[in-house]
Amino acid sequence: MTVARGLFPFLVAATLVALVGCDSEKTAREHAARTSLSPSAAQALRTCVDRWNEGNMLGWGPTLARVSIRRLDATQLAAVGLRDRALRRCTVSLAVHSRRDPGTGCSGEAVMPGHPQFCVYRQSTFVCVMNAFGAYGCPHTADGSPPLRNKNATTDGNGLLTLDAPLEGTRATPPLAWQRRYPHTDGLIEPWTRSGKLRPGLRFTSTYGGGGTCGPGFGSEQTVAKSAVRCLWRGLYQVDPCFPQRAGSNGRGAVFACPNGRGATTFGRFVVGPPSYRAIDFPVLLPWTGIGAIELGESRAQVAHDYDAVGHRYHVLARGNGLVQGYYVLHRSHVEVDYRDGRVNELDFTTRFYRTWDGFGVGSRIPLGPCHRTATASCEHRWHGFVWNAWVRDKPCSCWVKVGDGKRSLPATGANFLKHWVFIDVRHGRVTRFHLAQKFVD
Repeated sequence: MTVARGLFPFLVAATLVALVGCDSEKTAREHAARTSLSPSAAQALRTCVDRWNEGNMLGWGPTLARVSIRRLDATQLAAVGLRDRALRRCTVSLAVHSRRDPGTGCSGEAVMPGHPQFCVYRQSTFVCVMNAFGAYGCPHTADGSPPLRNKNATTDGNGLLTLDAPLEGTRATPPLAWQRRYPHTDGLIEPWTRSGKLRPGLRFTSTYGGGGTCGPGFGSEQTVAKSAVRCLWRGLYQVDPCFPQRAGSNGRGAVFACPNGRGATTFGRFVVGPPSYRAIDFPVLLPWTGIGAIELGESRAQVAHDYDAVGHRYHVLARGNGLVQGYYVLHRSHVEVDYRDGRVNELDFTTRFYRTWDGFGVGSRIPLGPCHRTATASCEHRWHGFVWNAWVRDKPCSCWVKVGDGKRSLPATGANFLKHWVFIDVRHGRVTRFHLAQKFVD
């Protein structure tokens, strides 16, 4: 059985870290366990609930739920676009639910308590996870998901999440800035004013060039927001959700704003027009293995199919000993693509076009952060596994470096050549260049 949900998540990075573990049914033993939480753990769990409700998650109820802060496995993380299994994250697991059929009822499944017109199926769950913006993303389907265990909450018909046992001594979590300032549904900001202007503080950071169509009759599968629609970019690729500048306007030249993530205040600009099937590229930076439609390790033939065959020319700079160096002219800049034994080995770019799902890319800032004393350095700065100025030739590189695929970087030395290296160049505090290498050799 395929259990699908019309809400496909944005792929955004989440960074909340906390410690907690406890869930409860309404039994004396489990209630005692709940009340034994430390004040900080209880407040952390309260924050998870408040963030859900402040996100106005209208499309998720009524059903049974478990609220927790925990690590997720790789499959669950991939379903919501996350990677780091070491982090503990606010998680809301929701039992699959559906409206009761007038003829067959719940077909042997349970009736939702207090909502006799709905059925619940505890053997599958939608595992929703809070992202870096404080908004929840949920998977598209519940296939292969774990059953609901340790239920400790419910949602009502408007998606309002309520714990079975109140957390005594906790305080309400203040809404985030985007939750206070902007109307939003299912964690997605509705960007336009009635006069067709972006609300103050919102902005476009990319453009879906190449035309395409949007609605009507093509409603969003990510949110129940009435104004949200799906767009078909270049006649081939679905972008969901997007919000029309003016209600009912979907003719040539109509403008739509497509958010860069749940809770994000940045958007992609989509203009309706004749679709172009040439020069296809994606505004995506996949940490730290690919950009657009190109990934490290991909064959030369596949890249040629995706780029050369639709009008882009690959400019060869040098070749020999199984190595080919060259570039494409993309987005008014040179995007370097180098091959080793017929497969993509290095990518280098300076364009702002490619961004992670939370908007990180060229032009972004990376905080230097505190010093860490190590055996080889009195002050080592770190950021998401990267090390500042780890690569030194005649002088430090003015860059963040990560070696290997682990949570922390390996030493940036010749002993680790032919491994995965990533360089992020910085000038005046802002990112200027990315260099990704599958097998780096200086």
